[in-house]
Amino acid sequence: MRRNLILFFLITFFCIKAGAEQPSLIKSASEQEYRDALSHLKQMLPEVENKAVYSPLLRPFGLLDVVPTQLKSKDDKIAFINFNLGVMGSTLGLNKEDIALLPNSVLCNDESCIQKRITLAEKFLVDAEQALNQFAQSSEFFLVGQLSESVFRINHTFVSNSEAYTYRPSKIVGLIPSADFTHYSELTQSPELLRLIEESASLRKLMRASGIAAVVRSSNNTLNIIFNGVGDNHWGVIIGEKGLAIPSPGEFNHLGYDYDKVAAFHDNAFYYQTN
Repeated sequence: MRRNLILFFLITFFCIKAGAEQPSLIKSASEQEYRDALSHLKQMLPEVENKAVYSPLLRPFGLLDVVPTQLKSKDDKIAFINFNLGVMGSTLGLNKEDIALLPNSVLCNDESCIQKRITLAEKFLVDAEQALNQFAQSSEFFLVGQLSESVFRINHTFVSNSEAYTYRPSKIVGLIPSADFTHYSELTQSPELLRLIEESASLRKLMRASGIAAVVRSSNNTLNIIFNGVGDNHWGVIIGEKGLAIPSPGEFNHLGYDYDKVAAFHDNAFYYQTN
């Protein structure tokens, strides 16, 4: 019964967001991909009295931020991202009112708030200059995410204490995380992963100090430093070469999320908020 309700809501939600034409996700096989991923992720969360303690996993590129990497339609992707936020929030015991308020916790609309964020970003860029340059020049990293010293992400691998799961995109819409993975019960089972963990240690330490959710390489070789976010609501900075083009509100970033606020603060960096 509950699965039928979820499926009904999914179809309704997509039709409202994308119009009468059904988006590419609404096909029986891709529905099953999501259900399989959801079942796996529920098994990943140990039973606790208050599941809301897992809410930080909803942050950008966290374990519960399931992303359809192969969806071509920007609108379909955003609709799915926000639908997944609703499903995961419900899984964590949040009511619909709490879920609806989650974006407000990361959105910032007055100038003083934006300037505080830019000041924080400027400090991080100075402190992490060497580590960010190493990330940018490496061909082995496209994403580093962090939650704590022992819980973090490198590319498509999620590490928790002494074990790790490396995910492969689901076949139809490319879900990450998905139900297709390799589990390492001990990190020593993957010498390559151990090396990447060591090489990213300095960057992850600096990210933790500034509360940064993820550093992501974009398709045009800029770096997207995501400080925080939920669903398609992110805030962070984009850094690149001097003369970096500054987008206007209403344009969208490499993830397909619409820029809401944009403010240049260097000739190679700008602050942004998506909404």
